Amino acid sequence: MEIKKILIGAIGVSLLTVIAGLIYITKPARKMSNQLRNTDIKIPEIVSIDEVIRHPEKFNYPIAVVGIVTEIDKLKSIFYLGCEDVCIVLPVKYKGEMPEVGSNVTIRGEVKKAEGEKYIFKAQEVKTK
Repeated sequence: MEIKKILIGAIGVSLLTVIAGLIYITKPARKMSNQLRNTDIKIPEIVSIDEVIRHPEKFNYPIAVVGIVTEIDKLKSIFYLGCEDVCIVLPVKYKGEMPEVGSNVTIRGEVKKAEGEKYIFKAQEVKTK
């Protein structure tokens, strides 16, 4: 009878130790998850160049666009991004180092209204593939 009580007590203490360990281990992950949930950080969605050109007013939040650099105007800090058939191009304002013409890039940023009825993509990040 005594051995049974000791075994039940030992099992109970072991279970409590395991539960306390799991709580301790998962607490940082839950804290980080709550911090990310409570921020306004938006992960950019990838949008086609065609869609941005057709409806630039729709994209008043951070997005990503993939394309090929077709032309560069270093004086204005602008390059033009096109797709494989290069039938349309998206003007991209970027203050960093310009990619090379022909480079396949992913840009992250926002569409902004420029002069008149025109729009320009203001890139915060340009990654060459």
